[in-house]
Parts: sequence; C-alpha cells; structure tokens
Amino acid sequence: RGVDADVGLAGLLARLRHARRRLATTDDPLGAIAARSGFSDASNLSRAFRREHGVSPGAWRDGLTGTTVGYFPAVTGGAGRAD
Repeated sequence: RGVDADVGLAGLLARLRHARRRLATTDDPLGAIAARSGFSDASNLSRAFRREHGVSPGAWRDGLTGTTVGYFPAVTGGAGRAD
C-alpha cells in the first residue's frame, strides 16, 4: 500500500471511532451520527461499520445496552462475540 492508502484508512478508522463513541454515549439517530462523523449518509456509515466490525451500528449499540445476548463490543475496540 502507498502513503495515500494509509492516510485514507487512518481517516476512515478515525471516523468510525467517532461514530462508535457517539453510538455509545448518545441516543442520536444513525443519520445524525453519520453526519457528525464525516460520512455522507447513514448507509455509508453502516457499510463501513459492518465491513470493519462485522455487525451493523444498531447491533453494536444494542450490545452496549444488553439487548443482544452474547455480544460484548468495546467502545474503543472492535466487535467481539462470546464463545
């Protein structure tokens, strides 16, 4: 990979970190979180989030509130499932 690809990936990961933080600390709708995190819309955020974490933003947020059995996401980490 070139420097441009690394910079692009770093930017994407920073935007996803920001989105995770907002998912964990607010009850804002996904569209608002997407806009505040630098994504063009909720669909773009959802695709990037699922690609990086293996779950949708809604499932990740549900895991924080305990409504998804066996799912334990870290606010600053990635997806994690109980064995």
